[in-house]
Amino acid sequence: MSRQRAALQPPPPLLSAVPPAVVHEFAKVAVTGLLKGETSSKGFTKAAKQLQTTVEAVSQAVSAVSNIYSRASRANLSYQQLVDFLAIQGYAEALRLALADYFIERVGEIRESLRHQSAPVFVLSLTIQPPRIFQKTDKDDQGEETKVVFLEAKFATLKAVCSQLELAIGEARSGAHGQRVMRLFK
Repeated sequence: MSRQRAALQPPPPLLSAVPPAVVHEFAKVAVTGLLKGETSSKGFTKAAKQLQTTVEAVSQAVSAVSNIYSRASRANLSYQQLVDFLAIQGYAEALRLALADYFIERVGEIRESLRHQSAPVFVLSLTIQPPRIFQKTDKDDQGEETKVVFLEAKFATLKAVCSQLELAIGEARSGAHGQRVMRLFK
């Protein structure tokens, strides 16, 4: 929880200035945004007019609540743990209780939504050409074609492959045998 403590900001001024009923509405919009993956700026404009503030202030308040709920869900916080955490962050008691109450009402949906977020996957297209060591005649080229292969990999896998290739290249350049082989291919 110490990493989360440093990452969260103090409550936006608008959240601290509105009554718990309005905080409840911000929480509703934040949860809808977490569940659907987007929020509507039309509602922000309407809320800003009603609260006599800027659209940016409303957006910051909803974003702060979304951030709190997603972090609390990932950390699997209970009601009391969330209230305590918000107290450490400087949230007023009425605000803490309003945010924690709504979180507990919707925690199942939030956790389910966050579990189904997609992980980035990279699709690589590799074009494989036949080796051209010796000069070939037209008859030799008939049997060998260029192939295209598609690979799917996660970031961690690609990073591991890159580090292994860098090690192999470093090893080939440092050894006497590797240097001889490299001279042959130049």
